[in-house]
Amino acid sequence: MLGFFKKRREEKQMRAAAYELGQEAGRALSEAAQSFLTARVYPVAKNYSALFRKRLTMIYDEPGYAPEEVAKAEWTVYLEQIKEFEVRLKQEAQVALSEWLVSGDIVN
Repeated sequence: MLGFFKKRREEKQMRAAAYELGQEAGRALSEAAQSFLTARVYPVAKNYSALFRKRLTMIYDEPGYAPEEVAKAEWTVYLEQIKEFEVRLKQEAQVALSEWLVSGDIVN
């Protein structure tokens, strides 16, 4: 009968250890992703926003076009650039976080 309790306690300890390892892996992945985003996304977002603001200051400099039309065209270009960056960012994230993605495939 004591063997049953010992086995049950060992199983409980194994589950607790596995849970803690999962927590640590999750924290490490989260930190890696946050580091990547901080290093890659924030500077690019700042640059794109600054460029867009600069372009908007020049909407009155286009002769023959209404400022509203120029602003709309600039907005369209800005959105296209963001979409292109999103595609590149996904590819870069897969490379930068590849070891985490591979270890996730192994676990599943």
